[in-house]
Amino acid sequence: MSASQVAETMARAVQSEISSAQVIQIPMADGGEGTVDALVAALNGNVLGFAFLVLGADLVPGAKFVEKMTGLKDWIHGADWVLTGEGRSDSQTLYGKLPRYVAEIARDAGTEAVLISGSFGPGSEKLLSYFSACFSIVDRPAALEECMERAEILLYECTRNIVRSIVRAQNQNLQMSN
Repeated sequence: MSASQVAETMARAVQSEISSAQVIQIPMADGGEGTVDALVAALNGNVLGFAFLVLGADLVPGAKFVEKMTGLKDWIHGADWVLTGEGRSDSQTLYGKLPRYVAEIARDAGTEAVLISGSFGPGSEKLLSYFSACFSIVDRPAALEECMERAEILLYECTRNIVRSIVRAQNQNLQMSN
């Protein structure tokens, strides 16, 4: 799935549980499928800016560049929750990848960040020091090919279940405070 398809799928899942939710989609990519599309979207369609990068202009850290171009920090500061993710999360996620950067912005804003990943690898337990929770979309043992074929529905169901949990926890907190 491209970054845009992932963002759209997650937005549909959130709105299936909270129809009044304002979902801000900021598709981002860090080198995989959809990177060029996500970069062009982050540049507001400015393909010339991308061409300059390709031709040798100064290269800056991708996460910070995308944050500045999209206003990500401002969006996160107004958010109740942030859902972010990547295809595979492991100890490398903590070294300059977008999800960690998003989690740090969320933490600075006092906002909870949840990581949704296609799968987890070695060192993934360290992610919990940055994220409120980490979830894999895979719902049962399956071959990689099957997971790729079912990625959209798996992502949708995982996101929907996360949102359900958040809503129920918030409702319980409201009931306890009354």
